[in-house]
Amino acid sequence: MKTALCALLCAAALFSMPVAAENHDYPNKPITLVVPFPAGSPTDTAARIAAQILTDQLNQTVVVDYKSGASGTIASRHIARAEPDGYTLLATSSSTHVAAPAVMSLPYDAEKDFTAISPVARTDIVVVGRSDLSATNLKDLIETIRSKPGGLTYASSGEGTVLHLSGALFEAGIGGQLVHVPYRGAAPAAVDLIGGQVDLMFDTVSNVRQNVLNGRLKAYAVLSHERAKALPDVPSVDELGLAHLSVPTVWLGLMGPAGMSDKVIKTLTDALQKGIKTPAIQERLDGAALQADVLESKAFTERNREARKVYTKLAQESGLAINKK
Repeated sequence: MKTALCALLCAAALFSMPVAAENHDYPNKPITLVVPFPAGSPTDTAARIAAQILTDQLNQTVVVDYKSGASGTIASRHIARAEPDGYTLLATSSSTHVAAPAVMSLPYDAEKDFTAISPVARTDIVVVGRSDLSATNLKDLIETIRSKPGGLTYASSGEGTVLHLSGALFEAGIGGQLVHVPYRGAAPAAVDLIGGQVDLMFDTVSNVRQNVLNGRLKAYAVLSHERAKALPDVPSVDELGLAHLSVPTVWLGLMGPAGMSDKVIKTLTDALQKGIKTPAIQERLDGAALQADVLESKAFTERNREARKVYTKLAQESGLAINKK
């Protein structure tokens, strides 16, 4: 009888251990943030900022790892299959979980297979061209595109990304035609734009701000209702009377596998909310032309759901679909 009771108590203790560890000790080992785009991208910048916040606030090592390719789907699929223990997270952008699902068939469900933890920062999309492009303003650029169908190229961070959709929706919105040139990330795409290998990009303000200010790139308009704080001299499409060309703001943040516990999620979001306010992090955000953007998990999930509806509607209206079944 005593033997049976002992075995029962031991079994109960054994099964309770992971829960206790999860509830009281997280994090008790290094956390890995997997980045789906190459080093040097805005997503990478935000990932490193998030890593600093979590390291400082949780007193735990945070490693940034890269699994770029296939427009972010390689890393996203890796996270969807990971253990939901909070130690392997995706540091991504709205490209993989808002834009791509609207136009692509993916090897995962962007909502059901993930836990939306929190954004870390946000940035707007701006239309930029190589410095020697003849068009001097957005009106001139639109006229040039319309007069020469397929005559200009635009680079993006990959098919189905926010940068790709922004360009495709711009084409549809002006009734013009551009040639899309996808890259493995925004950083290498911007390098070729500066070098003159491509003509245009619909890129994030954070990725091109410095090259616009130093004259290496020409900025035409921010695809938003308001001007971007980091590029105050660049007009918004709204003020130019082209509000229909506006696209949702790009977020950069953290996702995890589906099934993460509320306790772990709260630990992470509390750390982000506290750390994002520190002077050191504010300085890094300002230097990267990013705006702080932290939300509770439920609010982040709802924002993504609504943004997917916007992109899906825009994509359907423009007839844009990439391997979408």
